[in-house]
Amino acid sequence: MTRKMGTWYLVLLVPFFLPASCVCQDSQIFGVSKDVSYYTVELAKRFKINQDEAKSDFLEFTKRPHPFGSDRQRELASYLLARARSLQLEVYEEQFSMATPNPEAGKNGTSFVIEKIGYNIFARTKTFPQADCSVVLASHYDTKIVPGVDYVGANDSGSSSVLLLQLMAYLSREMKDMNGLMSEGPRCNITALWLDGEESQLWEWDAGLLQHPARIIDNTYGSRHAANMLTSCSLFEKETKCWPLRMGGTALPAFILLDMVGSPDLKLTREKNSSKKLVRLMERFAQKLDLSHVIDKESHAVSDDHEPFLKAGVHAVDLIDFNHLSTWHRAGDDLSTISYESMELAGKLAISMAVSISLEPKVFLGHADK
Repeated sequence: MTRKMGTWYLVLLVPFFLPASCVCQDSQIFGVSKDVSYYTVELAKRFKINQDEAKSDFLEFTKRPHPFGSDRQRELASYLLARARSLQLEVYEEQFSMATPNPEAGKNGTSFVIEKIGYNIFARTKTFPQADCSVVLASHYDTKIVPGVDYVGANDSGSSSVLLLQLMAYLSREMKDMNGLMSEGPRCNITALWLDGEESQLWEWDAGLLQHPARIIDNTYGSRHAANMLTSCSLFEKETKCWPLRMGGTALPAFILLDMVGSPDLKLTREKNSSKKLVRLMERFAQKLDLSHVIDKESHAVSDDHEPFLKAGVHAVDLIDFNHLSTWHRAGDDLSTISYESMELAGKLAISMAVSISLEPKVFLGHADK
């Protein structure tokens, strides 16, 4: 993680119906109607981690280190593609190449940079076949290069990557037949995005830009590539951002990042630079889910994969626990430290936010607030 401061392949997505005469006890959540608030809260409450499946995925993610550009990372990209297809999601792989700072730069005439290949994996629901937009749930899936340590990153980046598989399995089952559930209006599908190359290749997050002779950004490679693909477009008379046509050309109303969500006693950082609308949405759903205690009271800035999307004008938020750092980029970030309960709580919040936006996206279209 971070520091403080081309081919589409489909979704059977058991419905949950609101009673026709439902008298919802929720007060309206910011930007979300009472019916949608009620539906998403109940949907989120029912989410449970399948620990057997999660453990199997964790064992794959923690076999050995898999930094950006490595052979093992290529294998994990293939694993994610296969797992997403097994959930009958619509899958797309985006290969990209980025220049990274060479740690041996200048020695015996060596180049300042090394070109590395990365793979971003997209997996989309098909709840709304005619949808013009898609809400993104994201995680990075590469590991940090830690000298002298076989760093496998069970929490950073395994917890969020495994949780994303769990979320998409759950949503693909539970969101089927929602077309007849809600009132007329725009609807979005939900896309999982596993991002490659979040970690800096040098030890310090900003060293590539501030200290290395190449003077290049050395982090968030996959998210910068993905955000750079976005184009300006208009949807429901609002100027917004869309994916390229080869990826369906759908609008992106919101980007919800998950990171480091597997430590016991989850405490999500109230990330200072995240979209204010999404932070307010997170706070209100946390209240409805009795999860306010898992969010910091004070705000702190965290550099992460949401930032390129914020810069592109997309509403983006970082759901990250940057409080439990005893094994962060150190020996010991392995399966023994993982709390499925923490992952489940983070998942409930992510579900409530993503599904509510997917059902009522208009408030999140347009340029993100700063």
